[in-house]
Amino acid sequence: QSIPQLLQTLLSPLLASLNGGVQMYQQNIRQSRHNNSISNEVGNSGDSGNIDDDACHYFSRVIQAVGFTTKTFPPNLSMNVREMYRLVLESSLKILSVYPTHSILRSQIIFLYHRMVSCLNKHLIPYLPITLPPLIQTLNSNNAVETFQLGKGFSNYLKHFLCYKI
Repeated sequence: QSIPQLLQTLLSPLLASLNGGVQMYQQNIRQSRHNNSISNEVGNSGDSGNIDDDACHYFSRVIQAVGFTTKTFPPNLSMNVREMYRLVLESSLKILSVYPTHSILRSQIIFLYHRMVSCLNKHLIPYLPITLPPLIQTLNSNNAVETFQLGKGFSNYLKHFLCYKI
């Protein structure tokens, strides 16, 4: 099989999880907890964890898995593969917009972007207008170093981005 077909096989369920989004995940967790509480009426209480925190951890693992898939692909990826990664970037940004201050989720998204710099190279330039603003808007003293390190990875492309925007 070709790389795009293999990548589609790897990314399809991960992208579906990201695209399913926060509401679907939260609904599934609530239903699962409801079912557990009914079955545990004998004396055990259901899981009382925070649904938002559980969602962030879940999406962090999905984004991390996507990042790991990038380690096997060369930087000269076909347009089909670049498009799949663009969809992943956009989906991860939607999730970041819901949970802008969750540090573990943000760290995994930044990890994914570092991998995208390696994979997409100059093809990352059109995605910078999409990827940079949410990271900059959620910048704070706790995540500044990590964000600036990502900016350093983008630095070779930032001059192109600025020309691209003008």
